[in-house]
Amino acid sequence: MDSNEIEVLVAKIHGRIGYIPGIDQIFVRKCLQGIASLGDQDVENKIRLLAKFI
Repeated sequence: MDSNEIEVLVAKIHGRIGYIPGIDQIFVRKCLQGIASLGDQDVENKIRLLAKFI
């Protein structure tokens, strides 16, 4: 995932679950950046799939 895709996913995920206390955009961004740093394409694809359903 590149930074642009991460920002799109941050907006989408936070828009759906941002009402949960402690789950802000910074938290979601850090999680996605951590996932991206793994370099595991299978995990990234599953995150993309998950984002489609939320």
